[in-house]
Amino acid sequence: SSGINAEYGGERFTESDHHIQPELTMLCQQLSNLQMSSVFGIAEDTSGCLEEQSITVLPNEILIKILNFLDTDDLCRICRVNKLFNRLSKDPALYATVNLQPYYNLLVDDSLSTLSPKFTALQSLDLSWVGANGQVSTDSLCFLLRNVPSITVLRLTACKMVASSVLETLAIYCPALEVLDISYCHNGLELCVSWLTALKKLRYLNIAHTLITASELLLLLDKLHRLEWFMAGSPSLIANQNSVIERFIEKNTQLKGAEFWYWDKVNFSSICQFLYLQGSTLLELDLGWCTGIGVRDILPVIAASCSSLLILLLTAHHETTDVGLKDLAQGCPALQQLDLLGSRHITASGVEGLLAACTSLIYLDISYCLKIGVDDVEILQALFPRVQIKHVETLEQQSFDFIFR
Repeated sequence: SSGINAEYGGERFTESDHHIQPELTMLCQQLSNLQMSSVFGIAEDTSGCLEEQSITVLPNEILIKILNFLDTDDLCRICRVNKLFNRLSKDPALYATVNLQPYYNLLVDDSLSTLSPKFTALQSLDLSWVGANGQVSTDSLCFLLRNVPSITVLRLTACKMVASSVLETLAIYCPALEVLDISYCHNGLELCVSWLTALKKLRYLNIAHTLITASELLLLLDKLHRLEWFMAGSPSLIANQNSVIERFIEKNTQLKGAEFWYWDKVNFSSICQFLYLQGSTLLELDLGWCTGIGVRDILPVIAASCSSLLILLLTAHHETTDVGLKDLAQGCPALQQLDLLGSRHITASGVEGLLAACTSLIYLDISYCLKIGVDDVEILQALFPRVQIKHVETLEQQSFDFIFR
C-alpha cells in the first residue's frame, strides 16, 4: 500500500532524488576542507597563483537551498564545520520534513529536546519505532508536539510511548494535522481516540493493531467528516465489527483507502453494501483474512463497484474463482497490485487472462494457490515480465513436486 500512502508524505527525498545523496555528503566534506583553507584566507588555483577564497561568498539563500537536500544526520554533522554552518543548519526551513525512523534505536529524551527548537516550521515528522527501547518517554513526546503547531503529517508506527495523553496533546496543539499513523502502538493500554475528534482536517488515519474499543471508534467516525483513508487492521477489541461498517454506510464517507485486515466478524452482506456505496472512490482495499467474507467469491462485487481500484489485498479468500478474475479484469482495469494468496480455485489460465487485461498490474501474489504450480508461474513470468509475481507453494504441492521430479 506504500504507493498510495505516499500521497501523504514520507521521506525527505523522492526516489529520483536519492542518487544525489552521496554527492551532497561529499559536498559537506568539501565545504569543510574549503573552510579550513579559508582560515588562512588563501587558496591555490590551477595556475599556481594565490587568490582569496571563502565559502562565505555564497549567499545564505543558496547555502540554505543546498542544505535542504541533506537529511537530519548530515545537518547535525555540518553544524560542526564552522559558525556559519552552525547558524544556517538551525534554520527552521530545513526541518519542514523530518524522518527520524532510521535513528529509532539512538534517540533518547534529550534528542527530542535538542531538536524541538528547530521544528517551529515542521510540517511532516516520522518517528516510527522510536521509543521501542524505552529511552523516549511519553512526556518527552508530548513536549515536542506542543511546539509543532504547523505539523500536518505525523507517523508514530510502533511507538510504545504513545498513550491517550499524546492524543490529547495532538487535539490541543496540532489542529492542522491531516495524516496520523498510530498503528502497532499496543503497549497494553487502550487508547482514547475520541480526543482525535478535534482534528477537523484529518484525512488519513491508521490505527491498525492498536487497542481501541468500538464505542471510541464509532464516536471518532461520527466527527471526522474529511476522512479519506481508514486503516484499521486487526481490531482485537471490536467485537461488533459490522456496526463500524454500517456507520460508514450511514455516513456515506467518500473513502479512497480502507483496510479491514483480519476483520473476521464482518459478514458478506455488510461488506457488499459498503462496497456498493463506497466503492466508486476507493483506490486501495484490504480485506485480507476476513474469513466471514471469504465464504463466497467477493471478486464480482468488487469488480461491479470499485472501478478506480489500484490496490486489492484478498489474503486467505479461499473461494475466489477464475470467473471472478475475469470480472475483476473488466471492472478494475487500472489495478496495479493484487494479492490472491491462498485461493483454492483460481488457475494459471485465469491468472493469464487477468494479466493480459490489466496492463497496469505490476505486482501479483499467488502464493499457496492450490492449482498453480512452479511451472505455471515460470510461464506466466515469461509472458508478462513487467509483473513481479510472488509464489510460494503449499506443503502438499512441494511434496507432489518432489515425488514426480
